[in-house]
Amino acid sequence: MSLFSFLKFRRKKTLERKGPKQRQKKADKKPRHKQVIVSFMVVLIWTSFTFSMLYEPTWKDDLIEKQRIPNSRYAVVNFDYEIGPTLADIHLANKSVPDIYIYDQEVQEKVDAEFKNLMEQARKWKPGTTELPAKNLKEEHLITLQNLFGKDVKLSNFLERLKLGYQAGIVEEYLDKNISFMITVNYKNKRQKIVEFGNLSPPKKFVAKLIREHCAEYSVNYDDSVTALVDYLSQHVLRPNLSHSEELTSNARKKKEAALPNYKIEVLKGDPLVEKGMIASAEDIIRLKAHAEALERNEDPQAIIQQLFSNGSLALLIIISYVMYLTQSKIKELRNNNVIALLGILTSLSILYGWGTMKIYLNVLNGPQMYLYSVLPFAFASIILTILFRPSVGMLVGSAITVLAAIIARDPTHILVLGIMSSFVGAFSVKTVRTRLQILRSALYTPLAIFLVEAIYLYKATAVWQKYLDVLAISFIACAIVAVLIAFFFLPLCEYIFGLTSNISLLDLSDLNHPLLRRLSLEAMGTYQHSMMVATLSEQAAEAIGANTLLTRVCCYFHDIGKLSNPSYFTENSMGQNMHQDLSPKMSALLIINHVKEGLQMANTYKLKKPMKRVIATHHGTSLVYFFYHRSKTNNQLEADGGEAEYRYPGPLPVSPEESIICFADSCEAASRSLEKPTQQKIDTLIDDIFKNIMQDGQLDDSELTLDEIKTVRESIKKSLRSMLHTRIQYPDREDDVEKTRKMKADNIEKTSEVPHSEIDKMLESSSSSSTTSKSTKSTKSTKSTKSSKKNSSKSSSSKSSSSDSSAS
Repeated sequence: MSLFSFLKFRRKKTLERKGPKQRQKKADKKPRHKQVIVSFMVVLIWTSFTFSMLYEPTWKDDLIEKQRIPNSRYAVVNFDYEIGPTLADIHLANKSVPDIYIYDQEVQEKVDAEFKNLMEQARKWKPGTTELPAKNLKEEHLITLQNLFGKDVKLSNFLERLKLGYQAGIVEEYLDKNISFMITVNYKNKRQKIVEFGNLSPPKKFVAKLIREHCAEYSVNYDDSVTALVDYLSQHVLRPNLSHSEELTSNARKKKEAALPNYKIEVLKGDPLVEKGMIASAEDIIRLKAHAEALERNEDPQAIIQQLFSNGSLALLIIISYVMYLTQSKIKELRNNNVIALLGILTSLSILYGWGTMKIYLNVLNGPQMYLYSVLPFAFASIILTILFRPSVGMLVGSAITVLAAIIARDPTHILVLGIMSSFVGAFSVKTVRTRLQILRSALYTPLAIFLVEAIYLYKATAVWQKYLDVLAISFIACAIVAVLIAFFFLPLCEYIFGLTSNISLLDLSDLNHPLLRRLSLEAMGTYQHSMMVATLSEQAAEAIGANTLLTRVCCYFHDIGKLSNPSYFTENSMGQNMHQDLSPKMSALLIINHVKEGLQMANTYKLKKPMKRVIATHHGTSLVYFFYHRSKTNNQLEADGGEAEYRYPGPLPVSPEESIICFADSCEAASRSLEKPTQQKIDTLIDDIFKNIMQDGQLDDSELTLDEIKTVRESIKKSLRSMLHTRIQYPDREDDVEKTRKMKADNIEKTSEVPHSEIDKMLESSSSSSTTSKSTKSTKSTKSTKSSKKNSSKSSSSKSSSSDSSAS
């Protein structure tokens, strides 16, 4: 924060010792609004610079394929662009490239060997045997093979025809036999041959032709047995030796397609590039890109500087307007330069975050542009600032970011409505975060606000119902999951870097198992109870005037931790012992005053937040330790002890409403302990005197409380103390009641003895022995308890009398 060191508002030590005469008058202080303006000038220059860095030349376009074109666009300059071949050209090119088949020489050799093996087994087979030489082979097949190829001459002639047919090529059976086109045959020696597909035969057609020629040559009838043999050979012996290669065919056609020439199209200035409402095609994207490149070549540096200057100037004017508003609104947070720096940083980060989100959505995720505004993080800064300060600060910065974003938007009205709505709802949803579960409200309400705005625009565009679901899903993912999570990730960083405290951090400190509070409850029980009572008084008073109740309560827990250094020297922990009877008034006052210094040291050791340290230092202000001051003055030792200043706390004075409330509540709760038989009139008189003395002593000179708020705080403390110091009715002595109970029991026993024996026998028979035993046990216990209660009552009566004596003395 060295950048803002020259803008310090107050150069005052945290624990400077000063009396009423040494305080500066408010009239002598310099007006702070001038320093606020200077500080904001630094921030607005920084923010406008960040805004200008988001400059995008006018030739850039984020239109993507298959996206509905939002606006019609026209050429600004003359240009030409090239497009690839048309679909018709590609189809003709693919048709001109013949399919490629691979010739397999080994298939013919394997078929030849299998056929010879089959004939050898057929010759050995004798009719009537049960075993067949091959699966799916029937007896009629073997008989037909013997008739056709029984002689070696017949077999050798058939195998020669088979070899010649395989050299021509055998293709798959499933290919259409009626198709007639040219194909390319690749051989192993890389030789290629173009043949007509109609001249090739599938296995069944090929073997039928060979056997038909064989039967005609040797005068054998081509009957059903021969047809069955043809089916068997085509299915189990013959295989195609030409296989279609998809890879080689595709590569050849791609090569042919790449060799096709591109078409050059000229576009003149003013010609339409795209039309509104149409679906963007690949050619539209190429045309827009070529137009952008032409503009980029023709754009000079002067145009870029002009665009940067215009964007920066608009950002400056907007932020200056907000500075004028802030200086008049008197928001107390703006008195701190760290807060001003935080506002500028969050504004810049929000702009960069929105710009990065837009780029990822359009260029990486290829999202449709109609949903673009739903993913922009308008509520990012407002959520953080509301948790750290108040909703007005968050809404103010959120609206500023929205206006800045509307400058470069194609639909500024849409941006303004959506941004202000989401930032305002985001701020209100985290206004009173007291538990971490309440954080989920911002993750629910903000996306719903975005959806409502987008639903209106979709209805205006007559969109189908699926679009509404898309917007709802996108807004929840972008805002609830991404923006809110990132905001709560940045929150502890902002607290740590800028020394701020949020309600979420206060929730962690409100745990009564904190080491300091545990020590306080064990080592200084009276101070611990005092702190709890002050916390209750202060919280109710803070709620009455609209101050931060959580901050007030947590600060009360730690305001007297300095008493842990010497707990027995404070009345609430002395257990009736007077530790100051052998000490001089000055030494006693020094021990009492020292608990502020000790408390600050403990706060630094345990790394408490700044508001806790402020309350530890200011909860007595610069008030007098009046008891020892009066004793010193009575003994005429005041001048020798150094005067009144030695009996005053070091300060500083309370400033914030929370600090002032704790100052009042601490004094009122401590003084109320001295009341004997408190009544409403005594309590009211005591509190009025305390408030009067504190104000007359000048302890509220720097306080931000108004007179009306002080009155409200006083009435709230009165009401709370009346409830805490309530009285109860005096309970009567229980000895007479015990005697009456004994007489009633004796009478009952006598009445029972007068009952006829027959009725008593019936009663005994109806009851079990176990119940009788339990009743006797209970009666024994009741007798013992009666005796013990009598003893306790006598003890309590004696303790009451002793306590009354001690109080009187």
